[in-house]
Amino acid sequence: MFLYLLLTPIVFAGWLGGQIIADSYKPVANVISTNIYYQRKISGQPSRLIVDRLGISLPVEEGIYNAADDSWNLSNGVAYYANMTDLPNNQKGSTFLYGHNQDDTLAKLGELAVGDTIVIETKNNHKFTYRYEKDDYIMPDQTGILYEHPNKPRVVIPTCE
Repeated sequence: MFLYLLLTPIVFAGWLGGQIIADSYKPVANVISTNIYYQRKISGQPSRLIVDRLGISLPVEEGIYNAADDSWNLSNGVAYYANMTDLPNNQKGSTFLYGHNQDDTLAKLGELAVGDTIVIETKNNHKFTYRYEKDDYIMPDQTGILYEHPNKPRVVIPTCE
């Protein structure tokens, strides 16, 4: 069984922007349109996951699935981006990050409180900020969440229980 966190974006700032599960989108002054469907799509490959309140700041590497042995790459001290999911962006889709439930990785995510913020920085210097909404349990064979494409951006971060 895995615990996963759902986040939605709250702030898109300075062409930096993101979701764990949050449901509000609040553009800052330098964004011309407040309607996300008329904005230029901004996205990027994740490079860092930050949760200031919990002292988490992890590099993010590309997560690759190996079909031959039904496994994902996984190491301590690193979060991974599942490369078949949506890149963090300012319009829609589901970004899937994962990592070990270890002290040096994602164990502290269990201490998130509703309303906490999570930041995903990207390799092309964007920053996406999400607000934590809820967590839930999924089984390892419940892979449908990888292929969901909601109409607004979100981040899903599973860890082992």
